[in-house]
Amino acid sequence: MLTFRIFLVCLAAAAVLFVLDGQANILSKWSRRNMGGVSSLRSSSSIQNELPSTTKEERPPLSSLIGDKKANITGNVEFLLDWAIVGHPKTATTFTLNWFTSHPEIQTYPYEVHSLQQGKPALLVSQLYNLPVGEKYKRGYKAPRDIELFKSLQSLRKYWPNTLLVVGVRHPVTWFESFYNL
Repeated sequence: MLTFRIFLVCLAAAAVLFVLDGQANILSKWSRRNMGGVSSLRSSSSIQNELPSTTKEERPPLSSLIGDKKANITGNVEFLLDWAIVGHPKTATTFTLNWFTSHPEIQTYPYEVHSLQQGKPALLVSQLYNLPVGEKYKRGYKAPRDIELFKSLQSLRKYWPNTLLVVGVRHPVTWFESFYNL
């Protein structure tokens, strides 16, 4: 049973990396159609010093993307988010995030981001905007339970319709067992 779970996690992660490397247009189109289109951060300045941008990414200033008091999104922010780990808790989401962050062209936060769960998509935009700049980078975040909450899914659908969603699944018995063993 354990080897099967490890196999599923590795298969899902490999598929996402395959898509992120740009070598799987067919898989990318399939995932967008069938799944709803779906480096550690110490401080933004230290990351930008450690990981210089490859090519300058043309992007508008943050003030043109989010409104006054950072309460609402006013511009097109789709370019800021390429993937999101939104699977259920206890389905290897942390393992998948750690595996992704080991790739030099992936930028994300090492912790869960709950901006969409709180109903604050503009806060997520400002967090993603602070990640290193560069066209070669793929940006994402991890937030288990985003798949369960309507307001999170509604924000993803409205602002990031082409974002790849990584959803972890697990056998129900072992899933409940892992909560019991906490």
